[in-house]
Amino acid sequence: MATLEARRRTLSLLVLALLICVCLSNASANDRADTSVPNDLLAATANHQELIERLLANNDWRLLRFVMGRSGISTAWNEERVQDMARSMQRRGVAIARASLQHAGMIWDSASVMDQRFVQWQEIISDQQPWQHRCGPVQLLGVEDDRELLSRLAAALPLVQDLHRRYFPFNQSQERPVHIRIFPTREKYDSQDFRAGSYATYRPRQALVALWIDHQAYASDADAEAVRLIQALCHELWHAYIQYHAPGMPVWMEEGLAEIFESAVVRGDQPLQIGPDIINATNKQVLRQNLDAGRVIPLQSLMEFSNTRFSEEAQIAYPQAWSVMHSLLFAEDDAFSAIVPDVIAALRSGSFGVEAVRSAVVELDWQTIEAHWRERLEQQQETPPRPSEYPPSPL
Repeated sequence: MATLEARRRTLSLLVLALLICVCLSNASANDRADTSVPNDLLAATANHQELIERLLANNDWRLLRFVMGRSGISTAWNEERVQDMARSMQRRGVAIARASLQHAGMIWDSASVMDQRFVQWQEIISDQQPWQHRCGPVQLLGVEDDRELLSRLAAALPLVQDLHRRYFPFNQSQERPVHIRIFPTREKYDSQDFRAGSYATYRPRQALVALWIDHQAYASDADAEAVRLIQALCHELWHAYIQYHAPGMPVWMEEGLAEIFESAVVRGDQPLQIGPDIINATNKQVLRQNLDAGRVIPLQSLMEFSNTRFSEEAQIAYPQAWSVMHSLLFAEDDAFSAIVPDVIAALRSGSFGVEAVRSAVVELDWQTIEAHWRERLEQQQETPPRPSEYPPSPL
C-alpha cells in the first residue's frame, strides 16, 4: 500500500509540473509588455542592474518584486509605467495563481494594489514583500512593522510543530511546505476573501495559513495577543499537518483535535502542553449553554457531518467536537483512547471519512461512546481553565 501511495504522489507531482509548465509558457507568450528599464530605477539599484534588466526582459514579475523588495527602492514610478506593469502582472498573475501552490494570489494582489493606488514601490513592498522567517517546511510571512510580534511567533513555530508530532508522529522528512501570512489588520485579511468572521484560516489548495493581528489588543496586552496567535497557529497548522499525512479525516474529528491543540498552554520557550486537565475555556462555556438549551447533536449524526453542515452548525458543532475528541484522546480506557490512532491508521491505509471511523470502532457502538463522552463531560465542566503565562521571547 505504501508503494501505491508513493506512485500516486509521484504521478500527482508530474501532473502538477506539467500544468505549471503549460501555464507559464502560455503566460510568457501573451505577456510582452514594454521591457525598458527606467533610469531612476537603475540608479537606485546599481548592484542589481543586470538581474533586474534580465527579469524585465523575461517578464518574471514574481522574482522582480522580490529583488526590488530586497533592493530598498524608494523612488516613485511614473503613472504610465505603473499601469503597464500592472496590466502585465495581472496577466502573469493569473497563470501563477493557477499553477503555484506556494505563491498563489500574491502577484495578483500586488497588481491590484498598483492599479488602484499608483503608490510608490516602497509602499507596495510594505504590503506585499513581507518580513520572512523559515522553520523547516514552514515559512512565516508578515510586514516589517510587526517585526517584534512576528519574532515571537517565529520562536514559537518549533514548539507548535513539536506539539503535533508528539501526539501524532509521522515521517518528518516528508512534510508539506506551508506558508503562514500574518496580515497587519483585519481589513487586509478580509480583503483576501477568507472565511467571513474568522480570525484565522487554512487553505489546503494553496498550503496557506492566514491570520490577522489585533493591534488594539496588542497595545493593551502584547503577551496575550501573542499567545492568541500562537494558539491559532496550533489550530491551523494541525489542519496542514494531518491533511498531508492522513487525508480524509471526518471534519468533526479534525476540528475537534484542532480545538484541543488551540487550547495548548504557552509557557515561555517550554514545550506547549495539552492534556486531560487543560480545557478550552470558550468551548466549555458555549457547550454549557448548548447543553442547558438542549442543543446537542447525537454522535452518530455528528460523525456523518459534511464540511458544509459542520460550518452551518458551527456554534453547536465546534464545542461538541472538541469535547468528544477530548474525551477520546485522553481517555484512561484503552478501548476509547485507541479510537483516534486507529482512525489515522485506517486513513493512511486508504480508507476515507466515515469509512475510516467505522473500521476503527468495530468493538464499540455509538451509544457506548456517547455514554463515555457524557461521563467525561461532567469532568470537563468542573475543570478550571489553565491560563498561559507568557509567549516565547523574541528572536
